[in-house]
Amino acid sequence: MFKMVVGHSEDPDTSEALLEILNQCQEQLDGEQPQAGILLAALEFDYQELLDGILALYPNLILVGCTTAGEVSSVMGYQQDSVLLTLFCSDEVQFQAGVARNLSENPASKTQATYHSLCEAADFTPKLCLLFPEATKSVYFSVVEAMASVADQLPVIGGVAGGKPQTDSTYQFFGNEVFSDSAPMLLLGGNLKVSHAYASGWHPFGKTGQITKSHGNAIYEIDHQPPAEFYQHYFKTFSPSTAYPLAIYPPGEENSLLRAAIELDPVQGHLYMGGYIPENSTARITTSEHEHIIQAAKTSVINALKNYPGE
Repeated sequence: MFKMVVGHSEDPDTSEALLEILNQCQEQLDGEQPQAGILLAALEFDYQELLDGILALYPNLILVGCTTAGEVSSVMGYQQDSVLLTLFCSDEVQFQAGVARNLSENPASKTQATYHSLCEAADFTPKLCLLFPEATKSVYFSVVEAMASVADQLPVIGGVAGGKPQTDSTYQFFGNEVFSDSAPMLLLGGNLKVSHAYASGWHPFGKTGQITKSHGNAIYEIDHQPPAEFYQHYFKTFSPSTAYPLAIYPPGEENSLLRAAIELDPVQGHLYMGGYIPENSTARITTSEHEHIIQAAKTSVINALKNYPGE
């Protein structure tokens, strides 16, 4: 048996929202005890009250999560400024969780050490990792790269902690603790079959440029010019935004990577992106419309079902 339940509330009062999500989950659990959970909450809530309230009802719950800039569930669809709790209940699937702390000091090694310690503590082979790292560009990029290097073929799914455009503050949750500069992770194993798929809904337009100089997630030059000039061919002014990500085509590959611009160094002119940028790749600006993103969501679900290894 493997059961997942969802509680979702847009009540702005933390106490009322907590009561609502717990009541929703209790009704769906029908007397079963959950083993693990994920809490996603907008910045406006009292996180400590949420964590303490959840663990008071489920004291043995393995709990991770983070702050968000928007929440999506099967209960309420897309919301902003809401709180969302997902609980897992199973007698066949096993869970192990931990948190990599103080990531700004050495994000890659701390992420790898946390993952290895969780694998050693678990009495199962991980089938899936859910990851919710700090949103700082240098941190989450290193965290994702570190997981890719140590987790082999293990699917790693999740997202960076979110916040408000006017603030850089994001927070992460593990147990009853609230962190910043961290990366909570939840491992799932046991009798579990996993399938996943990806589709973006973003389409390239305009001219193609070559990434003539890059390092990690930073673009130094496109066509031997500062990367902002590549955007300014279409836009009079440029500031980093997720509205027009780049389609990055690594050398010799037909499929593209989608990379959003995160930050522009005002002195050096370097453009920091939301992921690794292979040097000598080609790049095109992309755009999308509402219906394209909806269709991509449908496509990803269809492909995940096609790839599912079970019945």
